[in-house]
Amino acid sequence: MRADITRDKLVLTISQTMKLSLSSARKFVDLTFARMEDGIVHDGKLMLSNFGTFSVRSKGKRIGRNPKTGEEAMITPRRVVSFSASKGLRFENTNKKMKENNEAFFQKLGETIRGSDLSRKTNK
Repeated sequence: MRADITRDKLVLTISQTMKLSLSSARKFVDLTFARMEDGIVHDGKLMLSNFGTFSVRSKGKRIGRNPKTGEEAMITPRRVVSFSASKGLRFENTNKKMKENNEAFFQKLGETIRGSDLSRKTNK
């Protein structure tokens, strides 16, 4: 079963779990993604403990094929973000264990946010 996580689903989950308003949760998610993007863009790498590493790598130009026609086409060089899972990330966890871990994570995160400047700024 595939579980797609959209930004809106993430905001809703954070809002419900940490008892924050939707606008506070959205600001938190936007800020988190912005910081992650900054790390990848400026440092070329973002490491998240027990999760994995996002890194930028360069791909050279190459010849590709149109899947419908089989016609060859030149693919231009580009930079892409790749992800490498850490040893701490376990895909064989049961759904129950993952849910318990997520609830504990969001509980701790909520306690942290409620005591931070972000909480005071967004609740005014």
